[in-house]
Amino acid sequence: MRYYFYLLFAAVITSCGTVRNSLPATYCLKSSTRTHLVLEKNGGFEFVKNLTEPGPAFFPDSLELNFKTSGTWRLEKGRKLVLNSDLSEKKTPGFSDTATINPFLTSFSFYNEYGDPVAIRFMKFPPNKIKLYKGNSISFFAGDLTAADSLEFHFYGYPPVNWPADFVNKDTANHSHTITLYQDNRPGFFKDQVFYIRKDKIITRDRNITLHRDAN
Repeated sequence: MRYYFYLLFAAVITSCGTVRNSLPATYCLKSSTRTHLVLEKNGGFEFVKNLTEPGPAFFPDSLELNFKTSGTWRLEKGRKLVLNSDLSEKKTPGFSDTATINPFLTSFSFYNEYGDPVAIRFMKFPPNKIKLYKGNSISFFAGDLTAADSLEFHFYGYPPVNWPADFVNKDTANHSHTITLYQDNRPGFFKDQVFYIRKDKIITRDRNITLHRDAN
């Protein structure tokens, strides 16, 4: 009996080691591969939530912000994955702007940090005028938009961008603006967060989210 117990214990230990060694990889949400979990061999992880689906136009943007968090992972009972985020993470800017002179237009084009277009959900003109919009770029003829005007761009997954208040250089009318929107870093977001390993999938406890192992 004791010999059988030792064999069983050795098999469990070997199985746990095999699972842990094969686990490091990138796991993606099928409907949005930018949403992913990277498990590193050294026990670190990065989790990114990046969804681009439009929500109800007039809901507060802050309810559905994209974000990233990183920290350490461990295995419990063979196939239970536990994540803990670091308590301090580098703060990222809300956006960056690359502007080039354009004497004919003032234009804005929005992208995420992966280079994907980010659609404008709506624009708000003072005092309370709302205009729905679908594309990620918009242009105004020279003189139609000046630094004295104000305009809010709203997105799904990112905070609004205010023209010209949020721009470092206020005198950038008659320029083409290429704007990169950044996700928030969220320190301490995961605290003993449990996921379950099922073959090449990682599944949340409530089964609402399934991340698939990236074959590349």
